[in-house]
Amino acid sequence: MPKTAPASISSLFWIVLLLVSQAHLYGQEPSRTGEVRFTSDTQDERDAGVWIDGRYAGYVKELKGDRKVMLPAGEHELSIRQAGYKELTKKIIVEPDQVQTIPVPGLLALLPM
Repeated sequence: MPKTAPASISSLFWIVLLLVSQAHLYGQEPSRTGEVRFTSDTQDERDAGVWIDGRYAGYVKELKGDRKVMLPAGEHELSIRQAGYKELTKKIIVEPDQVQTIPVPGLLALLPM
C-alpha cells in the first residue's frame, strides 16, 4: 500500500505554491496612468510630430485608437514640432484614470520668414 504524505506537508506544499505564484505582485502598486489625446483642425497640425519626455511618440494623426497615449501619472514634457512652425514645448500633468485633451490648433505658431 503506498504511503501518503502527512496533511501538514501537503498543506505546506500548497502554501509555497501560492506564495511563489504571487511573488511577482509583491511590492507593485496598481498601474496609475492617464490618457493624453490631441485635437487638430488642419493637415499641418495632424502631420506635426509629438515628443513626450524627449522621446518621439508619433504624428498627431497617429496617436489614437491602438496607438493612444497612456502615460504614468505625474508631470511630463510634451513637444510638438512641424516644419515651418515654432516648436511648442510645454509641461503637462497627467492625472490617474483621467483623459487630458491637448488642442494643437493655436499651439503651433508660424516661424517668421
